[in-house]
Amino acid sequence: MKILKTKSARFTTSAVLISSLFAACGGGGGGSPTAAPPPTQAPAATVVSTSPVDKARSVPARQEIVIRFSGPLNESTVTSSNVLVTGGGVTAPVSVTYDAAAYTITIRPQEPLSDGVQYTVAIPGVRDFSGNAIASPNFSYRTFITGSPRTVAYSAGAIVGYTDYILDSEQNIVRIVEFNNPGNATWFDADDQASTYQRLSYDANGNAYRVENWSTGADRRVGGTDDTLVSLQTKVFDANGKITQVVNYTAGADGIAFTRDDVVTSFTASTYNTSGYLTRIVNYSSAGADGIPGTADDVADTYTTREYNARNSLTREVTYTATAGRVTASDLPVTFSQRSYDAAGNMTQRINYTGPGADRAAFTGDDVIEYVSTVTYDANGNPIRNIFRSGTATTSPILGYLDFTFDTRGGLTLLQAYDGPGTDATFFNGNDSYRHYTKTVYDNATGNLISRTTYTGPGPNGTWDPTATAPDDQIGQAGNFFGL
Repeated sequence: MKILKTKSARFTTSAVLISSLFAACGGGGGGSPTAAPPPTQAPAATVVSTSPVDKARSVPARQEIVIRFSGPLNESTVTSSNVLVTGGGVTAPVSVTYDAAAYTITIRPQEPLSDGVQYTVAIPGVRDFSGNAIASPNFSYRTFITGSPRTVAYSAGAIVGYTDYILDSEQNIVRIVEFNNPGNATWFDADDQASTYQRLSYDANGNAYRVENWSTGADRRVGGTDDTLVSLQTKVFDANGKITQVVNYTAGADGIAFTRDDVVTSFTASTYNTSGYLTRIVNYSSAGADGIPGTADDVADTYTTREYNARNSLTREVTYTATAGRVTASDLPVTFSQRSYDAAGNMTQRINYTGPGADRAAFTGDDVIEYVSTVTYDANGNPIRNIFRSGTATTSPILGYLDFTFDTRGGLTLLQAYDGPGTDATFFNGNDSYRHYTKTVYDNATGNLISRTTYTGPGPNGTWDPTATAPDDQIGQAGNFFGL
């Protein structure tokens, strides 16, 4: 057995440290058989079993995906470029291993998948030993979601609102309710007042393809006769679960969702490469005089293009303004970024630009740098530290940095964000100033995400306590579900 791509850690970067969230890597490669070559007239291979099984629910987000076949495959086609793991319209970068003796493909997402999301696994480019496509290879499953997902927002340590996610019997999120007033001054009881809510509908493949946005009426209750339909959204997915179009509407005079008098306000159209990775997304500000998205009179506003290396790791991303209302070769770049990777596929540097220089071209010497992010890793491929600087030189001023702590499963348990050097004006000496930190708790048995809490200020003792089991620091947001 040969691993076709080594583990590539993925993490979030935040530009408000420049902020504070995660960036991405990806992977792919080749391999060599460990068993004797099968006969040239081998029967067509079919899928014998999958893990998770098709339509499975509550699958741990970090579980490997295994597909076993009835016969040998053409190993040169078993690459990450020919394997798609898609959820919520996004293709997750993966590594792929092929066991030629067992006729088995093992797929490892390069980071934990999102929680409570339907994923489709497809192998469109994989062929059996005789060159045949695999018949009916697609299957889908839903990652774990707690039975009563909720996120809670805080200000200066006090609750200011929360969001509840209501599930159906298939663990689809069918309603999302925003509460912003405790009513009788006590949160989390029947008297809480809602401000807005969403209703979601799903297609046969488990994709949320329709969303209704509502405002509550005078009673501040969900489902009242005086509630107002504010806006709508539809999504179109391809056979592999990737989003190809998103259309936003305002509700028409009849106040009924998805009827003829709804008015298109904006929409997007997405294009993918043969490996299933997004290469262009166009944002349209108008559907033109005919009001129909996808016709010649549509008015483009901005668009973003993406480039990838042979491992399917994102290397360049550019956002343009569509100056003529459509995509043209003369459009100018507005913001853009480029990423570099080490031999294992780990992203080591990301440069964000706020615009081109006098030559008005991207990726030339006079570009205006927003920040440079440099990442170091441990022996397991997990990021240790992400430093943000104002320029590419190692002597460029530091804007802030992130420190990462992982458990033995590779789950991120503590993310610490710093935005200043402390009283001594020197970084990395133990007294740097916090921006915030986030603690994540997982189930020991399954590795499923249980809760995540972000702390935005020190508690009554006046000091930050990120390593404490139960810190008294001010909470900015907490929840037991972050999969959306």
